Amino acid sequence: MVSISAGVVLLALVPAPASAQLEIKNEDVTIKFGVQAQFWADWLQDATAPSAGPQGYQQNFYLRRARLMVGGPIGKNITFFFQTDDPKLGITPKNLATDFILQDAFVEYRFADFLQIAGGEMLVPNSRQGLQSTLSYYSADISAVSTVANASLQQSALRDMGFQARGYFFDDRLQYRGGIFEGERDPDGRDTLRPCRLSAI
Repeated sequence: MVSISAGVVLLALVPAPASAQLEIKNEDVTIKFGVQAQFWADWLQDATAPSAGPQGYQQNFYLRRARLMVGGPIGKNITFFFQTDDPKLGITPKNLATDFILQDAFVEYRFADFLQIAGGEMLVPNSRQGLQSTLSYYSADISAVSTVANASLQQSALRDMGFQARGYFFDDRLQYRGGIFEGERDPDGRDTLRPCRLSAI
């Protein structure tokens, strides 16, 4: 009985992609709207921290992610994607003021299955996990190892402004990605651009 109950609990914890969306469609254009909201609760124990109080831990209820998304094809072989976020809304120290950011904003042109060119603000193809949807994480959040370059390369949540080429081979079983992005900029914008590649996924 115990093993059956544990199995049911484990299956319930497996993340599943969101399936609900609003769609506007005509002959040439299909625009899809979506929302991602993740409510978090955490207790952080630190008996030595003065702000922890007599309990020895801090409690937080907050929105880890509050995203609005819109995207879809807007012409022959042309698609776009636009996403906003208001991350960690309400986290201690409590702040309900907006920290509204533009997460993604890019347009992509498909020449063929093996060549698609995108330009704008997008995820940098450094690793497979870096391209993974936050809805599919098995851990509580992305590994800190994947975010160490955020500040030094002036990224915004693993994203950067630039151009990317990608394509598919062998009935979509093999994907390649490569691109060139802004990276760190000096005040005059003369730093070397940042090449990135993820040869196969």
